[in-house]
Amino acid sequence: RMLMAGIAREQYVQAPGEVVNALLREYLRAHCGGAAGDSAAAASAAWGVLAAFESFLNSSPDNVAAVPSLHKLEQVGNGRLVRYRCMVQDFFGQEFYSAFLIETLPITNEKVIRTAKYGAALDTPDSDSVARSTTLMDRVALYCVPVPGESDWVRDVEDGSAAVATAVTGARPGAAALKRCKMVTCETAAAAVGPTAADDMEMDAPPRPCKAFKGDVYEAPPARLQPQSQQYDCNMPNQSCRGTACVVYLYDTGDDECFAVNDVVEFVGILEINPLLAFQEPMHDALDAFPEEKAAHNPPTSVVPRLHAISMRRLACGNGHPLTAPPFSHLTPGVVPAIPLPSIYQFNAPCTSVRACAQTLRQNLVRYIGGAVGEDLLTAEFILLSAISRVVSRETGIPLGKMSLGVVAPPACAEVTAALSRALLNALSAVCTKCLMLPLTVEFLNARPMVPRKDNAANRLVSGFLQLAPGTVVVLDETALRPGTLNATGIANVAALKQMLRQQQLDYDFEFSAVPFSVDLPVIAVSVGPSLLASELDFVVPWIPMSAVETAPAVPPPLQSDTFLEQCRLYFAVVRELEYATDPSVAEYIQNEFVESRRAGSTDVNQDSLHRMLQLARLYTHSMAVEKLTVDMWRAVQNLEQQRLQRLRQCTRR
Repeated sequence: RMLMAGIAREQYVQAPGEVVNALLREYLRAHCGGAAGDSAAAASAAWGVLAAFESFLNSSPDNVAAVPSLHKLEQVGNGRLVRYRCMVQDFFGQEFYSAFLIETLPITNEKVIRTAKYGAALDTPDSDSVARSTTLMDRVALYCVPVPGESDWVRDVEDGSAAVATAVTGARPGAAALKRCKMVTCETAAAAVGPTAADDMEMDAPPRPCKAFKGDVYEAPPARLQPQSQQYDCNMPNQSCRGTACVVYLYDTGDDECFAVNDVVEFVGILEINPLLAFQEPMHDALDAFPEEKAAHNPPTSVVPRLHAISMRRLACGNGHPLTAPPFSHLTPGVVPAIPLPSIYQFNAPCTSVRACAQTLRQNLVRYIGGAVGEDLLTAEFILLSAISRVVSRETGIPLGKMSLGVVAPPACAEVTAALSRALLNALSAVCTKCLMLPLTVEFLNARPMVPRKDNAANRLVSGFLQLAPGTVVVLDETALRPGTLNATGIANVAALKQMLRQQQLDYDFEFSAVPFSVDLPVIAVSVGPSLLASELDFVVPWIPMSAVETAPAVPPPLQSDTFLEQCRLYFAVVRELEYATDPSVAEYIQNEFVESRRAGSTDVNQDSLHRMLQLARLYTHSMAVEKLTVDMWRAVQNLEQQRLQRLRQCTRR
């Protein structure tokens, strides 16, 4: 405890390995008489490392801010403490390592013990004076990538490099903030299959090579990668992954996996950049077993660095906002515990203020989204409900809580619809933590599988466009879809999209079998005329624009404040995590009303319509930042659904 109290912030950040080894030697002095060779006793203990780093990280937000992000490559170096916000893309499995090194000092012949755990022995010289102990320990290797579709403002808030809210001025006050939130799209099919009608859309930058390090510091990659043998596929799910892929080592995990594929996690650990870790092609392939697997699991650290995790926190759908993230903790075998927030992590004040003004904020947010969809406020209402939806239960095999939405433009609006998807994505990216657009053209669907598949030769999961983190709002852009022929890949991709909409599940291709993976992805499909996926959409809203569509939505004068976007972002973080309950009196009211409507012979009231209404009621209740449905809210939901059905009937008659 005295040692923990005497460690300065700079020591944690600049020399974390020395902190780990100092704690180890303190433990040996207290429990093993200071014997450097007694590594077996130390192997079964924690030495206070986890408690020390958790105390450091959770005691002050300034301490977390002092730890550089691995995505800010110019600030990182070998052996430094870094933060890494990422998505778990694949498991590389368990591996064993020599846990301790004993160095004999040249003059005094004193033996000094160091540990390789947590990467704390990176600066130990490789010489005859250093001996490795026979104590073996195990760790789990994860392959992690930047969070697909993560909005730019999330990283700004996380890094403290920019203000949370952007000043809003002029006739289009959202433009300044939205300029930073560029449209996030997947790799354009044009690069692989030639020009298409989608080429007229503003796509993201062309595919970028992985970042590279030289020595201890980051070095920009060359304009063109070196020979094919030196290239490494970073296996990013799509082009929206902006940052560095990394192999993360977890210690003391037990026999269970503590994370699942696609989990979003923030790790804090010791960075390792070591050219010796890269797989070297053997002189005789026949003498080396599984060369493809070794090459895939041991990429050069100049491209994919290593991170030895000490503390971590899982970020749920709502906790994607940096200001609502839980504290850092260590792993309990099989579980990442939900630890009560320390006093400094009590963000109840801003969240409570958001809940207190939720009704006004919701109304303004609908108007804000309405500015992106031509002032069609009914469509904006349904877009908001879809964006905050999440799967809350799968007990009956039906994903309860999901809401996929189809925004259907009439053929007469085809000319202005091309900008609709882009404007909608820009508006949602400014307030949601994760948002992504997929351009559904024949060429894009035929280009490559959207569902991840297992490469058994390399023993790795090859990513696909739909390998996304829970809570990612997916905008399917069908406005550029033209007649064409789908190949086998295209047919499989359409089937995968339908399965995702229907079951919130994807069957990953493991070559000899399909393994189901649950997903939680709110989907908004924008199309001209009926959607390709219309049969699987929960709700369809005909789009009736009242004004021209703006790429940056025009925010009404009452919303021209610096805090509007900040409040909206916290609003999404709060409402997505709320519980839900129905008062018995309200449930009885709904039941009686349903029975009376059936007796009256209403053709619009049936089991399916009641299910849709209850689905809307849950989301509408959450959108008001409350947890219990009231009769007034039920009537408001009925009004929304009646307006939607009336539009559908009008469009059908046309």
